[in-house]
Amino acid sequence: MKIDRSPLIMQNLIRFQAIMKEDEWEQGFELLKNLEYAEGVYQNGPTLFSMEKRENEPEFKKFEFFMPVNVPLQGNENAQIDFVDELVIPDAMMMRHADSEPNLSYVQDMLEQEAKKIGVVVEKKAYCICLDVFNEVMIDVYMPIKNGGES
Repeated sequence: MKIDRSPLIMQNLIRFQAIMKEDEWEQGFELLKNLEYAEGVYQNGPTLFSMEKRENEPEFKKFEFFMPVNVPLQGNENAQIDFVDELVIPDAMMMRHADSEPNLSYVQDMLEQEAKKIGVVVEKKAYCICLDVFNEVMIDVYMPIKNGGES
């Protein structure tokens, strides 16, 4: 387990928002793939999602799914789907999720513990970048550091 500090910057993102169980996160990407075809755009980078714990419903999380595309989209905004010009997280704790970790909540807990050790506070929202490496999915988990992360 290696934990780093790193920025996260992505541009031209289609975003879909939903409340769902943590183990259902892959369903959000199915909708984005359909949008890619319907809107005539091309995915040009790794997909990512954010997840945030819900206080009154511990079995559910708030998700945002992002897919970087080749051109900005205009006029397709609704309550669940919109376009984000740029996502910028200047400083975050980051860890690569592999099969040795039980789940994404475990990785979030590890990042929170490491942040505490070095004297910074991370936000509760985690950003997860899905990477296809030799036909295996790896997930880089980023947790933004609050207040610029001055340590």
